[in-house]
Amino acid sequence: MPTAIFRYLTSSGLIVAADGKATDLIDPRNQWTNIQKIFEIKGTPAAYALNGNVVLGGEPELHLGRKFRELVNARTPHPIPDLVAYAEELAKPLHSWLSDAKAKELIPYFHGYHEGGSRTTIAHILLFGYCKGMPQEADIWVWHRGQVPGCSAEPFDFARQNPRAWGSPEVWNALLSGNTKFAKFATTKIPPKEEIEQNSLLDAAKIGESYIAACDSDEGRELDPITCPTIGGHVHIAAINDSCFLWLKRPILR
Repeated sequence: MPTAIFRYLTSSGLIVAADGKATDLIDPRNQWTNIQKIFEIKGTPAAYALNGNVVLGGEPELHLGRKFRELVNARTPHPIPDLVAYAEELAKPLHSWLSDAKAKELIPYFHGYHEGGSRTTIAHILLFGYCKGMPQEADIWVWHRGQVPGCSAEPFDFARQNPRAWGSPEVWNALLSGNTKFAKFATTKIPPKEEIEQNSLLDAAKIGESYIAACDSDEGRELDPITCPTIGGHVHIAAINDSCFLWLKRPILR
């Protein structure tokens, strides 16, 4: 499930946007357009987003996203003191579940994609939110090496990349560079780095929605014919500040 996800930290809070398209790895003709990829974490103003291959096959169907939701819901809702420590806490039982399912041959084969190094990425579970009033981001990286699964939880410093876009680097760079082919998707400008957090939440949301629309366009598919055909569908957008989670554009619940 290659996904377009967009995250923007402003002085007023975080914006997280995602597309709603999913494609069957076995038969790419099977596609869905209303898949929810952003989920609220109750008890703390936070959310997580799914990116990658979350349907792992098997009978009954094993679904990484559903299992992670079970782990999140099993925790009594109360404020999370540290999002990175929380990600590390959840990565351990997720790894055990994957290892057990693989050992029992419930997962016949891990599909994935290379991001460099010897590990093959299965999926990323991206966590965003506020802990003790401070914005935090963490990434649970689900991978395999020679079909042996692993999970690693890592922090991410907003100063490294803000806004941040997953999906098509080619399309995102075209928007950043002012490529004239994508001018119609750049109606809301990304300010200079020193002013990057001054955009409003609504402007940040417009930039995220425009990025996903650019991926899901003829121009996007021409520029990135591998990733962009898998991006599209219903865009859903969440806003998170130090006190609450709010849908600006809700997912379509099936």
